[in-house]
Amino acid sequence: DIDPPSLRKLANEVFLPPISTIDGVGRVDIYGANTNDWYIEYKPELLQRYGIQPTSIAKAISEQAFLSGVGVITTSEEIIIPISVAGMGLRKSDWHKVEVATIDGRIVTLGQIANVELREREPDAYYRINGQTAISLVIQSTAHANQIATANKVYKEVEEVNANLPSGVSITKAFDNTTHLRADLRKNSFRTLFSGTILLVFVLIASRNFKYLLVVATSLAANLSIAVLFYYFLKLEIHLYSLSGITLSLGLIIDNTLVMVDH
Repeated sequence: DIDPPSLRKLANEVFLPPISTIDGVGRVDIYGANTNDWYIEYKPELLQRYGIQPTSIAKAISEQAFLSGVGVITTSEEIIIPISVAGMGLRKSDWHKVEVATIDGRIVTLGQIANVELREREPDAYYRINGQTAISLVIQSTAHANQIATANKVYKEVEEVNANLPSGVSITKAFDNTTHLRADLRKNSFRTLFSGTILLVFVLIASRNFKYLLVVATSLAANLSIAVLFYYFLKLEIHLYSLSGITLSLGLIIDNTLVMVDH
């Protein structure tokens, strides 16, 4: 059984880098594991000797940026954003060097009046799956990403990562928002195909002429093809409601074709 901080560290090192770089992934959040925090325990007798108040320690710490630049990133809009890390890159010696006060020309540092220790935060909840320690990875797509295509890429990457996980660590899917999306897409596709077939059968029964049916079917295919071309070149997104609208429009397209053919 791996402790939560180690499990979180494993997720940060193994999962986050490959998944975060997938095209369409907006953010990846980790829940269920307590982080390691810095704990500062000051010594009251030393504070009294130097005449330092606890608020002075808090002020000295708040004035420290503790930021370390690691480079820059350029966005698609050519905007340069500096990248910095805070907290995780700190060392114990960095805390000891924090200047708290100056007494009689002598600088008093945090390491002289307090103990600094990095330890696991006290848990306020426990996450378990089948009695085992667990964490949750929440992967969200960007606003304009194809959710199904992005999910397929994530599944492929997870399979590759899963093959290299240490013994005793496994991945379990808890929820996939694209499951309902895939089901609705299949349902709409079936309804569209079924509606088009029924309408063409009615045309054949009414006209009893295969040439007439061919004209109507060709017109229907041409109209849908033109619509798809406009969707593509104008970069219009097709949603479930769009597919439902296309299904409803089949009857209108066939009605207009019948009017034009007959008159």
